[in-house]
Amino acid sequence: MSENTHPWQGELQRATAEIEQLRNQLRAARAGAAQARSEAHRKLQEFAREVRVPLTSVLGFTDLLSVTHKGNPAELNQLA
Repeated sequence: MSENTHPWQGELQRATAEIEQLRNQLRAARAGAAQARSEAHRKLQEFAREVRVPLTSVLGFTDLLSVTHKGNPAELNQLA
């Protein structure tokens, strides 16, 4: 009996090959999505750090000005 005795065997082989191709595409898409997610996370962390450092300085200086005696201009000039 030959390997290709049934007419549906060729179609089954083509379908199996197509399924494998789709699986490979899905693996590649998942890998790309994971890489994009990782890159987005890294950029968000970098952005947060770039905003947090100057903001901390502004808040610290604002706090310093708020506790400084506002009636004493010499004390304010020392800060500036």
